Formats: sequence, structure tokens, C-alpha cells
Amino acid sequence: MPDEPQECLAQIQAATSWTELHQVLKDHGLELRERGNGFVFVSSNGIGVKASSIDRALSKANLVKRLGGYVGVDDDTTTKKQYSKQYEPRPLRNKIDTSKLYAQYTKEQNEAAILGKNQWNKLRDKKNQAIEAVKTKAKLKRLLIKNVTAGRLSKKIMAASVYSELKTSIGAINKDFREGYQASKASHKRMDWLSWLVKESRQGNQEALDILRSRKHYSAQTNNVSGTQTNDDSLKNKDFIETITRTGTIICNIGSIAIRDGGNRLVIMAGAAKEKISGILQEAKIKYGKKLTINGSDDFREKVVQVAVDTNLDVTFDDEALEQRRLDLINNRTGQGLEGRDANGLDKQENPLQQKVSRISIKSPRKGRSK
Repeated sequence: MPDEPQECLAQIQAATSWTELHQVLKDHGLELRERGNGFVFVSSNGIGVKASSIDRALSKANLVKRLGGYVGVDDDTTTKKQYSKQYEPRPLRNKIDTSKLYAQYTKEQNEAAILGKNQWNKLRDKKNQAIEAVKTKAKLKRLLIKNVTAGRLSKKIMAASVYSELKTSIGAINKDFREGYQASKASHKRMDWLSWLVKESRQGNQEALDILRSRKHYSAQTNNVSGTQTNDDSLKNKDFIETITRTGTIICNIGSIAIRDGGNRLVIMAGAAKEKISGILQEAKIKYGKKLTINGSDDFREKVVQVAVDTNLDVTFDDEALEQRRLDLINNRTGQGLEGRDANGLDKQENPLQQKVSRISIKSPRKGRSK
């Protein structure tokens, strides 16, 4: 759906009556309709969008609360005039200029439609000519049968054979036509904007990939690894790419590790095993350099530090607390961390849960045969 309803959003919100609201929409080539339990905006070319998806203030409940009981537009007052604005499908606005690629997309889709129609016409004409040819051939055979010297029963048998052959030939022709049409339809298939961007990205178009990624906003709690070094070569190893999502996340397999590459970050799924985290950290080191940024939950960040130390990975973390935790773990494992422990022998850097586990381990006697 186009983004023009946002352009008249302020005017819609400023309307003080249903009549004024309908007039604002009419000036912009829109119409408000009831559908189900809510409202939809419909343009003159049939494109519709749920009103509440534009802004929650435009939901049916909120509009009725503000303007009173719903009053529809009088059909007699609707005139077929040229509106000052006409809606056409086009991509939503974002920080990246999409005009050049969208023009290319529109051109390709129009060409696909024309080529598809021309191909269909050729297939149809070929089918009709083939059917006409077998019908003509069958007609000549029937004339020969009619003039041949033979008994009545023999002529009926020959005529039935001609009819059966004609029926089989027409069936084969129609089958070839359907198969050709389906193949033509697949090769000249029209695509929506996002699917076309995904196709272009698979073919190495970095600009298309950037547009897809501009639609994705990662929250601070999303488990991911990034870095200050910018080296977005996501499409360099296209042979390893399994798929590209409509938000520009590249999923590829490097060895047995599935990498979810979001461009400026590698996303790690919740509950990932240590082996997978280790593989992703190694890939992040290649992509972003040795100094990494770890975003996500506290449990995830602790797990990443543990994996980095366990695998002796030559990386550092830009978060001071996280980097200090890494150094403490290294010191503890090299026997230089005694001064970092309390009177009970517990690591001061451990979180409360880790200290509790350590305390239980210290107090629990070893089970074995008594002497």
C-alpha cells in the first residue's frame, strides 16, 4: 500500500465531524468504508488498507469516540472528478533513495507483462493452428472413407478410428499448450517489490540488499555480534548463501554453522549451542575485526565471553565490563586469579547464580566408599 495516507494524516486527525473527514479523504482520492469490525481506506483504483494500520487514532473505536456515531458518505454526492492526488503502489519512504531501483523494477514488470502476453498469444495461435490442421486431416480421412468401397460396418469402424485419433491429437495439443503456458507464466512472472529486491540481492545487487535491510530495526535485546570495523561483504560468497529474507538477513552455511548476517551485525538465535556461537564469533572476527560489540541479554553476553575464553579466541570486547570479565576468566584459568576470590573461595566476578552453584560445589562432599 502506498504511503500517501500519511501525507493527509494531520488533516484527518484535525477533522471535527464525519462530513469534514469524508471531504478530506475525497480531496485525496480516498474513501472510508466499514469492513468487518473496523474501517479501511480505499483509493479510486481499488487499493485498500486498514485504517488503524496508518495510525491507532484512526481505528473505528477511536474515531467513533472522537466524532460520534459513524455517518457514512452520501453516494449521491460522490462525483467522478479528477482528484488532486491519485494513489499508485510504490515503496514506502525510507532513508535510502529507492527511486532508481523502483524505476528499474517497474520497467522489468511492465516488460514481463508484455512478453508474457505476447508469448501467450503465440502459444494460443500455435494451438489453434495445430487443432485446425488435425481437424482438416480428419475431414479428409472421413471423405476417403465415405468414397471407399467397403461394407457399412467397416466404414463405421474406420470412422470411429479417425474420431479417436482426432480426439487424442487434440488432447495432446491442449496438453502441450497448458505446459507451454505454465512455463511462460513462470518465466514472465510479475513480482512484488520486496520479492524483486530479494531476487536482485541474490544476483549480487548491494543496493537492493541495503534497501531490504533499511526496513529492519534491531532492538537492543536482539542477540547479535557487531563491530566498529565496517566491512559489508555479505554478497561476496554467494555460493554459500541459502536464502535472503525480505528484511535483508542473509542466511548462509559455512561448514556446519548457519550464519544469519544482518550486514552490520551477525544475529545469533536464542539458545544457540556453544559450538555455533564459537563459529559465529570467528566469522565476526573476520568480518568486523578483533574488537567486537555484543548486544543482547545478560545471559547471552556471559555465554559469549565464556565461549571466547574456552576457545582461546583472539578477540576483545568494546564493553568495559564485558572485557574485564573476559580478562578475569583468563586469569582464573591460568592460576592468577586467587586475589579475585572472596573468603569462601568464590570468584568475585561471578554473578549471584554462578556463586550459588560454586558454593554448593564447595560444600558438597565427594560421594564414595567409606573407609
